Amino acid sequence: MARLFTIGIEQDAQGSTFEFDASNTTAATSGVTFRSGAYSLSIPSLTSGSGAYSRIQYLSAEGSATIFFRCYVHFDAFPTAANAIIGFNDSGGTGTFGVYLTVDETGALRLFDEDGQIGNASSALATTAGLWYRIEVKIDTVPATGSREVRALIDSTEFAGAANRSIADANRPFHLVIGGNLLLI
Repeated sequence: MARLFTIGIEQDAQGSTFEFDASNTTAATSGVTFRSGAYSLSIPSLTSGSGAYSRIQYLSAEGSATIFFRCYVHFDAFPTAANAIIGFNDSGGTGTFGVYLTVDETGALRLFDEDGQIGNASSALATTAGLWYRIEVKIDTVPATGSREVRALIDSTEFAGAANRSIADANRPFHLVIGGNLLLI
């Protein structure tokens, strides 16, 4: 398997949207908190009722596909209620996701697809300084409807997954959205 796309935020490879094709003004690079390189994508604050995000389209043709995604996440604080932080959809909008992850006030992640929650919540994550979590998601729309697969892992350990989903195979063009309050955008 080949890597199809890498975003250069950690090297401060800035364009008007930090290599994303859309970003609202609250998403920015930060040279203060970072995992490697010298920068990270930062959502410095959220306002109730509004979201912050960066989005990239990285597959263009419609049809089924097997997609893997990995990012590293650090939390300074958790939201006061469940909050979508990573979402995948088939349009430029950010309010309706085919697959998405939430984090809640306890630091637990949950995996959802268009039909509801998949599995249980993860163990609580922490807000420890310098602690980064590797979050991975697999979405496979190649099998027949009812046999499609969605999985989510934290630091290589699966916390939720199923191979009996009915995710629409019009799951492309494929957009990845990262941020906070994503379901409110």
